[in-house]
Amino acid sequence: MSTRLDYFAVIAVGLAFWVMSPATPAQHHTAGWSVISSASSASTAPVIGHIDQSGKMTTVLAGSKMPQNAYAQGGTLDIDDKTYVVALLSKTINGSLLLVDRSGFILQTVQVLSKSPTNGGGYITDVILDSGGDYIVVKGVGGGAIPGLLRVDRSHHGITTLYQGTPLLEAKMVTTDINTGNFLVVDTTGRWVYSIAPDGSAIISVGTFSTTLSINNQITQDIHTGDVFVGSWATQGVLLFRMNSGGVATTFLTSGLNAVYGVHADRSSVANPRLALGALGTAPSVCFVDLTTKAITTLHTGSVLFYQVFPNREVATIKRGPGKWEIVMHFQGESGNAYVAGLSLSGVRPGVRLPDRRRIHLNVDTLTALSVNGLLGPLFSGYTGALNAFDRGSAVLDVSGLPALKGTRIWAQVVTLNKSAPLGIQTIADPVVLIL
Repeated sequence: MSTRLDYFAVIAVGLAFWVMSPATPAQHHTAGWSVISSASSASTAPVIGHIDQSGKMTTVLAGSKMPQNAYAQGGTLDIDDKTYVVALLSKTINGSLLLVDRSGFILQTVQVLSKSPTNGGGYITDVILDSGGDYIVVKGVGGGAIPGLLRVDRSHHGITTLYQGTPLLEAKMVTTDINTGNFLVVDTTGRWVYSIAPDGSAIISVGTFSTTLSINNQITQDIHTGDVFVGSWATQGVLLFRMNSGGVATTFLTSGLNAVYGVHADRSSVANPRLALGALGTAPSVCFVDLTTKAITTLHTGSVLFYQVFPNREVATIKRGPGKWEIVMHFQGESGNAYVAGLSLSGVRPGVRLPDRRRIHLNVDTLTALSVNGLLGPLFSGYTGALNAFDRGSAVLDVSGLPALKGTRIWAQVVTLNKSAPLGIQTIADPVVLIL
């Protein structure tokens, strides 16, 4: 049986695996975490840091190297998993994106707003990537500015307003809904969560966390359930809010810390789902909370508050032309490992629970069988291969000749294979969603 057929058997029934004593551990949790801190431009404290699995933090960019009068508010890793994209908040200068490599070198500053906040420009408060690889930026209020959601073209840095104005009053944070591909935006006036179509053509209210309690700096989604989480302060009686897809909000965590600022779900393949938190306890820290037991464990203790926490980017997508997407992979330390990318038209839940309790969040359907067995021909190339010397691989989905598929949702997931790992599977990356 070929490697790709073994993979399909595993994701189909969770039973096909090599019987041997594994020498290579399975990768349950993310390999590392990056943080955006509250350090100002006058500080030597880290604005961007990277924390390995042992809890050791490396400063990528210190506050003293920041542009004058600018603060880091939100951020993410680019599609290459080596460039940080940071949203700069400033009271005096235009809102910009700062592109920084992992050595701390500032590659570029991309101006997003034409006016300063005091002159009606507003603030930039968060940034993520969309399925095409462009930057999605949240514009907050300030000086009479209209809050909204902007798209910054990654190649030419052209600015498009996706959505602005009512019902948004004070947009602050954003993530992508794995269920729909829509953007989930939190508005801190009324604490509403809104779902905005990727092209900005529609907005609907999902629900509100609370009409009185404050919420902090980041929103994340638990792929196991589809629920979203935001942080708050213990002094207000809540550390984490949870909201399901029906818009019902509940208090998830009320004790064990003083405040939660950043919040991001761990890799979805983990047996026991958990969130990484940028938190304040006896000191600022990055810690984990188990979503079943609510137990809190500390990864790193530092001296500054971590406003955002996010994992290494193992899989990303970038639009290479009309109807053509590249699936970009980076699995740190896995050079030479085989990989397989699978597709689905049926979403990510319930997926498949494997014998070692890991999970594959891709529903197996006809498209899955066609994709992992190479039966899509030129429509899906590079679906299997070996990671190169730089731990990288890529696949291409090209449906440019099938315009009738426009608007169709497709979910993709990549696994890496190693015969010495449990079940022959070393890493199961988080799924991604594309809207053709």
